[in-house]
Amino acid sequence: MNATRARSAWFYSDPEADPRPFAGWICYDADCRACRGIAGRFAPLLCNYGYLFEPIQVPWVRRRLGLRPGEPPSEMAFLAGGGRAFGGAEAVSEIARGIWWAWPLWLASRVPVVARMLGAAYGWFSARRHCLGGECGVEHAPPAAPGWIPLAVLPAAAVAATLRAPGWIVMAAVAGAFFAGFKWLTWWRVPRAPLGRSLAYLFLWPGMDAARFLRAPAPARPGAGEWGAAALKIMLGAALLWGVARHLPGPAAPWTAMAGIILALHCGLFHALSCGWRARGADARPLMNAPLLAASPADFWRGRWNLAFSDLARDLVVRPLRRLGPAAPMLLVFLASGLIHELVVSLPARAGWGLPTLYFVAQGLGVALEKSAVGKRLGLDRGLSGRAFAWALVALPAPILFHPPFVENVVTPMLRVLGAL
Repeated sequence: MNATRARSAWFYSDPEADPRPFAGWICYDADCRACRGIAGRFAPLLCNYGYLFEPIQVPWVRRRLGLRPGEPPSEMAFLAGGGRAFGGAEAVSEIARGIWWAWPLWLASRVPVVARMLGAAYGWFSARRHCLGGECGVEHAPPAAPGWIPLAVLPAAAVAATLRAPGWIVMAAVAGAFFAGFKWLTWWRVPRAPLGRSLAYLFLWPGMDAARFLRAPAPARPGAGEWGAAALKIMLGAALLWGVARHLPGPAAPWTAMAGIILALHCGLFHALSCGWRARGADARPLMNAPLLAASPADFWRGRWNLAFSDLARDLVVRPLRRLGPAAPMLLVFLASGLIHELVVSLPARAGWGLPTLYFVAQGLGVALEKSAVGKRLGLDRGLSGRAFAWALVALPAPILFHPPFVENVVTPMLRVLGAL
């Protein structure tokens, strides 16, 4: 395409001829393959919000940006409808300001430390954009850096914005930030999908297998029995949370309420969402696969408990590092999980540092033992021995993961707000 204008419905040279509200020009480097790819990917979506696209190489854009003849562009630009010009990371955040679902990114960019992180991430991408676009003699996947930016920025912004808030608000904000960052990253890695299905994946489905949800053929529709099982789990979880827990003494009350939340939300509501999306033709498998039936620790973590995280681990860690063998990527996954839980559990509690990491490192070592020759001789990967080992490893040290400061400072106040205690 070089410096020529793309002939598509979302690339206009005259905004007055377009009946949609005009927010401004997004100006990209048309000599950069990666930049052209990003513009082509986002133009169908952003045109609905009044953003039009134009190459920086077009003469009137160069004049507006003050570029000298022959001077190559160093960053993207945004020419707002009011006449102001923004460049680089500032342009990205200003564009986000006008989009309701991207507005939190603009808000986060108002925090100085987050603004510096955004600037550094954009600078990294800008310096490498030609190679990322496959123009350095090596074929590359679509540029990965923009996909990682929300994951780098949102958790830091959540911590900065809520650090003085009650612990349960900090927990919800940090967990939500990680979820949103991972969601965006998984969506970014999949070839473009229809807008409606993309929005459904980003906002209406908690799973992390974007390729399956966006591209896989329609699965079998769920039967009445599966819908009933999901509803039953929601009702039983709600009964534990708002009925049983308040009548139990001491630490049994918050632990029972937490079990109720997991049963109602993760096992029940998410299962109902899975049924709903499969009924509409999306391949959205349940995120909990009968975890009580786990035959071993590996079976529990890889194939039964929170399959959204299993999908993330597979796509972001295990497959890229498979040349290191099976053990190293697996241990890295558990270590990363421990570090994330430090921010979701220990940070809101303001105590208990290191305990979540200890828990997940123990899980990784347990899975490694199960896979070893010794573990196979002991039957830790199958049968009754495997089931007993799984629940001894997963359940008995659970108070290390959800340690007493977390239960006391985060869970109990949250349960009081919910009316469960």
